[in-house]
Amino acid sequence: MEKEYGENASISATLEDKAQQTATLAGVLLAADLGFTKSDTFAPLTARYSKGIAEFFVLSTVLVLLISIAISLAVLWPRDRPYFPGSKLHEMGEEMAALPDGELDDAALARFLNNQSGLWQSILNDQQAINDIKARLLLLAQIALAYSFLLVGLLVILASEANNA
Repeated sequence: MEKEYGENASISATLEDKAQQTATLAGVLLAADLGFTKSDTFAPLTARYSKGIAEFFVLSTVLVLLISIAISLAVLWPRDRPYFPGSKLHEMGEEMAALPDGELDDAALARFLNNQSGLWQSILNDQQAINDIKARLLLLAQIALAYSFLLVGLLVILASEANNA
């Protein structure tokens, strides 16, 4: 179970790393998108297309990128993490060692092992639940980022056409 604990911790760290990369990329795209608000870029867009269309694309891209960043930050948000139960396991071992010889039988050993197993399973279940939440949030952040790529790409095409017209 210690191996599973380590694997779950590794998965959590990977999800957080990917969320950080997603937020960084969204921030870079946000800076690029805000470049479309400069007058030398925005004026040709509004001249070629309506001001409302140009504003819609710029603002919707900003909104989607901000959503991606916010969701990525939610993945990184600290949560109560289940930690390695070292002190609890030590306490359980001491309780077992403190039993008088007459009470130290197969049933006591079975209870001890069952309690240890239950403790580990509870921690592993908590880790898995947190990782599931992080994975779903990361997927949403990455979907928003992918959608923003489409919007920025469309903005680049529209700006290019407006500048060539």
